[in-house]
Amino acid sequence: MNTGKFLLPLLFATALTSCRPKPIDIEVPQKDPKLVISASCIDEATVLVATAYSVTSLRNLQDTTAQGGIPQDLLADSATVTIAGVGQLPDTLARIGRGIYGSRSLQLQPGAKYTLTVIDHKKNAAATATTVYMPKAEVENITPEVIKHAQDTVVKLHVRIKNAQPGERYFMSYNTLSQARALVLQPVNSLQSFEPRRIELFEDGARDGVITKTLTIDAMPKDTLAIHIGRVDQHYYKYLDAYKRTGYLINQVTGEPINLPTNITDGYGYFALYRPERRIINLGEY
Repeated sequence: MNTGKFLLPLLFATALTSCRPKPIDIEVPQKDPKLVISASCIDEATVLVATAYSVTSLRNLQDTTAQGGIPQDLLADSATVTIAGVGQLPDTLARIGRGIYGSRSLQLQPGAKYTLTVIDHKKNAAATATTVYMPKAEVENITPEVIKHAQDTVVKLHVRIKNAQPGERYFMSYNTLSQARALVLQPVNSLQSFEPRRIELFEDGARDGVITKTLTIDAMPKDTLAIHIGRVDQHYYKYLDAYKRTGYLINQVTGEPINLPTNITDGYGYFALYRPERRIINLGEY
């Protein structure tokens, strides 16, 4: 590398630094921590909710007791978490791990509105959000294509969704089966299980009730893929787009989440409910 072009600016920078007066301590007001919330819906009966607190980037997060990348004191471990449909009594989710709450006895109805309420009595914090439970995507098939070149291999997925309406939005998250198992084997209080690391978004209009999409994915030709497809509303779609470009759930806890869209009142993150379609595909068979 030619370092000559960097030498003169470096000398100027050094000179400016050596002549710089002693810095003046300035106190920067810190925003109060707010709840960061994420939800995972397994089916009409099963929902998990992750809760933690945001911090500013000035805090030292090197904590040897951190689990899932989050210091334990940031997990909302003393909260009451409820989900209620319109005109219904709220269902209280059970604490199943530090910052993780869940229920297996809900009766979610597609198209119905549900309100999530999180109240942390210990820290005197509360947040709410309302969303619509989205019905399951009708995935007709997912066909892999492994294209081998001399220098590399390209893996594509051809996705076909039936009974789709114009303007509907979908997302697909995927992981290799070994990575998915590693997440499953983590302690249940790990917020990493709420982070789909690889996301593809598509909102192509349906033609004759069918959406077809070809996605190039980051996978090896021998991988076994765990695929997750959901139909979502336009607001959550925009959140996922920003989430993909800006940062993940843990970034919203340990970083500055204010630039991401949210439907959480007095909090960050996003509360969305949708019935996912899941597939396991062994690319070695193609």
